[in-house]
Amino acid sequence: MAHNLNEDLPFPDGAFDVSIAMMVIEHLFDAFHSFREIARTTRPGGYVFVNLPMISSIKNRALVAAGRLPMTSSKNWWQLEEWDGGHLHYFTIPSLRRLGEKYGLTMTRLYPVGQELCLKALWPALFCHELSFLFRRTA
Repeated sequence: MAHNLNEDLPFPDGAFDVSIAMMVIEHLFDAFHSFREIARTTRPGGYVFVNLPMISSIKNRALVAAGRLPMTSSKNWWQLEEWDGGHLHYFTIPSLRRLGEKYGLTMTRLYPVGQELCLKALWPALFCHELSFLFRRTA
């Protein structure tokens, strides 16, 4: 079934035990709406997996310090005329935790993605260009 994720999800409250949004939220117009709908359709005690690029990575911090735009998508986004791969929002660990908590989702774990996982696990906010998050629906 095709659905525009910027609109209300066509499912009843608590319809799912697990919800997954992998590399989706950063492309949607209203991240508040999408989190509210994900939380609404996930049963209390259920789990939500979210995967996002992190604007706070050292690579992106260095780009901003050098006066360049951070790149959280494909390297050729400028040539494709697709602003940073179509990303409309940027996230950090604290901003995503706060967004989840606003809608009754408690961040319980984060998972570094890619290579050098031991290093990334030491300081995810700095070393992870991409992270997967596990939330638990508490309310």
